[in-house]
Amino acid sequence: MNMQLTVLLGFVLLSTCQTPERDLAELDWLLGHWERLDAQDGVSAYEKWAETTKQEYSGIGISLREADTLFIERLSLFVAGQTVYYAADVPENPEPVWFALTESGEEHATFENPRHDFPKTIAYRLTAPDSLHVRISGDERAIDFFFVKRL
Repeated sequence: MNMQLTVLLGFVLLSTCQTPERDLAELDWLLGHWERLDAQDGVSAYEKWAETTKQEYSGIGISLREADTLFIERLSLFVAGQTVYYAADVPENPEPVWFALTESGEEHATFENPRHDFPKTIAYRLTAPDSLHVRISGDERAIDFFFVKRL
């Protein structure tokens, strides 16, 4: 009986010592409506991010020419265990592509997937309270996007 009580007490102690699940609060600066400044003439483009839960943000990236949709991607940030992931679901790929958060701070976040063809890295950097620089890169190629926050 003493051994059973000791084992039960051990399980209770272990269950109360688990690491709490990580949340996305460190990426709150990304939430909102971001209008792209460097889109082609006649094209409007934006990214929009919203909090779904404390462990998941949903996003959309879209490019329009008047009422015609030129490009759309469904985006998400989510926590799995203690890792934060960025997932991009685009028409060119049969499945969403996951990128793991490898670096972050108060005004930047970098996500990487070295096995993806392009991009391998997606880096977001807040350059001012209402300005965002996004760089996608890989294999000596990089594309920059510049956004301003809209209300």
